[in-house]
Amino acid sequence: MAFMGLVFTGCVYHAPKTNSYNLPEYQIDFHEADEMKFDELVDTFFCIPLETHSSNLLGRIAKIQVDSVISVLDEMNQTVHLYLMDGSLSAVIDKKGMGPGEYVQLSDFFTSPKDGYVEILDPMQKKIIRYDMCGRFIKEMHLPFPVGVSKFTKINGYYVFDQQTRRNEDEWKYSVVVLSEEGRIVNKLFPYTQYADILLSSRNSFYRVDNELFYTPIYCDTVFLLNEKAAVPQFVMDFSDKWVDHSFVYGAVKDPMSFINKLRDCDFITFLNVMETRSMIWLDFMYKGIKYCSLINRSNMQISTYSNSASDDCRDLFGEVLTTWNDFFIIPESAERISQKFGLEVESEDNPYILFVKFK
Repeated sequence: MAFMGLVFTGCVYHAPKTNSYNLPEYQIDFHEADEMKFDELVDTFFCIPLETHSSNLLGRIAKIQVDSVISVLDEMNQTVHLYLMDGSLSAVIDKKGMGPGEYVQLSDFFTSPKDGYVEILDPMQKKIIRYDMCGRFIKEMHLPFPVGVSKFTKINGYYVFDQQTRRNEDEWKYSVVVLSEEGRIVNKLFPYTQYADILLSSRNSFYRVDNELFYTPIYCDTVFLLNEKAAVPQFVMDFSDKWVDHSFVYGAVKDPMSFINKLRDCDFITFLNVMETRSMIWLDFMYKGIKYCSLINRSNMQISTYSNSASDDCRDLFGEVLTTWNDFFIIPESAERISQKFGLEVESEDNPYILFVKFK
């Protein structure tokens, strides 16, 4: 995985605007760009190599969770890998099949080391399967609603599913569905009326800061604090006239390839991702085929925005932020890149490293 290049658009103080809900509103301006260096942006970083051997070769990392262990979803091989905090391999969950304790499709996972289990979501069989931290089957629960390719997490012992706007049946036109541990539906949040044929989905709709769960609905400029009972708006991202054109994304799609090709010419942002630590807010998004990211310093409201458009090799500078841990943003990175960009001696080039970055 290559780094996404960063180009500086200015570290400027922006007092957040407020709206009818009296929320902080951050103005994201990404129209001018100047080059900057990695060491001007980063305060602290360190890397953890993921143990490599023949039975533990990772394909594409789609999700990482760090909570006293490092849990990795390999989307290509449909496996979950568990590592100790030094990167040594603890277990691999690879239970493909149609029997008890087996999955046909692995779309998401949740790890609770303190409770001693990993749970994976199999949307094809509409079930959640629980394993212990060694990968041994414990139990499974069949779900009372069609999950599609939903993502899920847990808060206060409840399952929280993000369906975005994938369902077209009236009783399931809710982006968020909450289940009890026993599989009973206890809440539905974010009702919608428009169904999208194609979703320009974010990588992460759920994220955590300490023990709190946050949620960014698809095509929404507001971040919410979420629990099993309610969703409370926290802040708004203001992209001015470059916000998502709902008439385009919710329009009928006759030719998917034509739709995708038109995105490069559309005058609005797509694929918005949001992540937070205690001190910083990270955004990344696409605009006319170019990838951007913004950093918001929570203490002084300084907003810095970057792009990968300045040169052919600036894409090497930064990769995909997948999660956070304490005050660090976490990025999977190839051993080759770690060696080239940071001058570190790598133990093996077969598996990626996990890069922990704290921004200034």
